[in-house]
Amino acid sequence: VYLKRHFTRPFVNNIKRNYNIMANIGNVKVYSNKVPEDISKDIPKIGTHNGHFHCDEVLATSLLTLIKPYNNGVILRSRNPDIWNQCDVLVDVGAVYDPSQHRYDHHQNTFQENIGMGFTTRLSSAGLVYKHFGKQILKEACGVEEKHLEFVYKYLYKNFFEHIDAIDNGINVADGDLKYKITTTLSSRVGYFNPSWNTPSSEVDESERFTQAMQLTRSEFLETVNYLLKVLIPARSIVEDAISKRFDVHKSGRVIHLSQQCPWKTHLYDLERELKIEGQILFVLYGDLNGNYRIQCVSKESSGFENRLSIVKNWWGIRGEDLDKLVGGNGAIFVHASGFIGGHKTFEGVMSMADQSLSAMSDD
Repeated sequence: VYLKRHFTRPFVNNIKRNYNIMANIGNVKVYSNKVPEDISKDIPKIGTHNGHFHCDEVLATSLLTLIKPYNNGVILRSRNPDIWNQCDVLVDVGAVYDPSQHRYDHHQNTFQENIGMGFTTRLSSAGLVYKHFGKQILKEACGVEEKHLEFVYKYLYKNFFEHIDAIDNGINVADGDLKYKITTTLSSRVGYFNPSWNTPSSEVDESERFTQAMQLTRSEFLETVNYLLKVLIPARSIVEDAISKRFDVHKSGRVIHLSQQCPWKTHLYDLERELKIEGQILFVLYGDLNGNYRIQCVSKESSGFENRLSIVKNWWGIRGEDLDKLVGGNGAIFVHASGFIGGHKTFEGVMSMADQSLSAMSDD
């Protein structure tokens, strides 16, 4: 039975069937617990387990369907080794990691694989598929040029895949007690597609839900790649130019001025490493969409919200004329309550805010 309906909610109505079930994503159909007799032996088969699913195998299978020959294949969800043996590639089940046989499980106690590139997080099936097929996917399915391939490949692992690997392997985001929980990760949202404990479910329902989860992971992956290619990468030249002119902006070389507002953090950290000036740039100035100017602190790369140097502390949370009295002159707009960003009506104003913040550091 081919299910042509498209559901928009993860908890879809239960549909009872007692035989082989399939749903589709693009040209790929999903089957549970059986290889249909009308499926040719020549059709590529991606195998994974049935039952409760997680983000890693959902993402792994959806990634494989982006490239030949798997984009015209089928997905077989089962815990039956006889079905596994008919699969061209098997992910997240089977207790074998052997790329030469396209077996990509990570549950065996001997498995300690990571992506490399300085990362140490143990891979899940998503990370394994990305490690072995990622560059092919990026080039063939996403059109990433060779000159950008290494940057995109590493960026995606750090900012898209690593937390999925870590969550699936039970690795906490930080040591000690967490100050808050993040509950809207891709892993969490994929989890919501599983049948709920108190709702009757069937294989058809499970296959539909798995297909929906595949659509979600594929969409988010492609949207992230599109952001990199269309938004982030084009901004590099703007940040590079600003860094090259930093001593023209301030004699210390610790303030840069972007010619236009753009994503700058990733490029700044990378360029600092390339130029061997890590940690030297403290403030970024740029014009905003309202014709005003912003001063933003550079955060420590690995610390999240901790700044290399914050704006003068007694300005935090102050606005308008009250802030003018502290900064001097007219046109001050605000400084955020946590001191990481501020605004002024003029470039000279944000320049003064940066200069005074640097002087306060020197006084300390």
